[in-house]
Amino acid sequence: MSKNMIYLIYGEDNFRSEQKLNYLINFYKSKEPFYASFDFEDKFNLALDINGIKELLTSRTLFATTKLIVFKNFLANNSQMLKKDFFKLLNQAQIAKSKSVMLIIYEAKDINHSAVLQWFKKNARHLEEFSLLKGRKLEAWINEEARKLGLKLTKESLEIMVAGFGNDSGAIYHALKKLSLLKLPLIDKKTLEDNVWLPFSTNIFNFLDNLALGNFPLAFKLLIQEIKYDDSANNLLHILSMIAFEFRSLILIKESHSSSLNDIRRKTNLNFYSLTKMYPLSKKFTLDELKKIYVKLSLCDERIKGGLLEPRAALEMLLLDIKQILTR
Repeated sequence: MSKNMIYLIYGEDNFRSEQKLNYLINFYKSKEPFYASFDFEDKFNLALDINGIKELLTSRTLFATTKLIVFKNFLANNSQMLKKDFFKLLNQAQIAKSKSVMLIIYEAKDINHSAVLQWFKKNARHLEEFSLLKGRKLEAWINEEARKLGLKLTKESLEIMVAGFGNDSGAIYHALKKLSLLKLPLIDKKTLEDNVWLPFSTNIFNFLDNLALGNFPLAFKLLIQEIKYDDSANNLLHILSMIAFEFRSLILIKESHSSSLNDIRRKTNLNFYSLTKMYPLSKKFTLDELKKIYVKLSLCDERIKGGLLEPRAALEMLLLDIKQILTR
């Protein structure tokens, strides 16, 4: 490892920032250092005080000559006193000049403290902010990720993806990944809507319509179609996040207590095209039903992430839960 081995990665676009974090971790782990990662946002971790931090950064290791230390969400989840002691330790131990310690600070949020940023600008090897992408920068990123996957989007399909996902780079990436399985060089509007759960796609509205009408077998069939190419937990979690987005939107529309689309848009900040699709659907559910279904979606997400149920079983249980809510 070379000198000045402190990295700062931060910003609200957690998907892109985690990509960079994982790249750095994998790159430096290939050199077989002592490796430790600590997430200060994880309540299951034991609290790490300044003495524990000092031990990690400055103590010698038995089987490795170098260290790779990752601190996640340190700045956002600790007292001013601990942060002050932390920077004092970095200065006194000259961690920025160490040849044997690689320190990565990862923050899943923006850093608004100018003095902190100035310290990293002066002392870090590299700092990189991952702000949420917008406008042409977002379109350029989508086109570049599509190119890496061997895809090309038509102008219309690109616009639909931006309108549907906004700056959710993780959802966009997983959608592109799924489209790459089709082995088609050009992705047009029909191909996109037929194969991806867009927040206002035909598939998801058919799914919601069938739920509202009580046609649960067809609703289930539509979900099964979505996982036929990829039945991994990650893909199902992505689909669930899209469905949850729709139910959040339906709840917002219901709670706006308005019949004017312009008024609802002002109150909810929903995309206008999506709103025109969602408003008629909102009339088919009660607010109580929507809130109860949203709770079940969150529970399904927890079951999959916690490894409590296989994705297919969690999906079946979700449909049964929703059926019970809508048939009471």
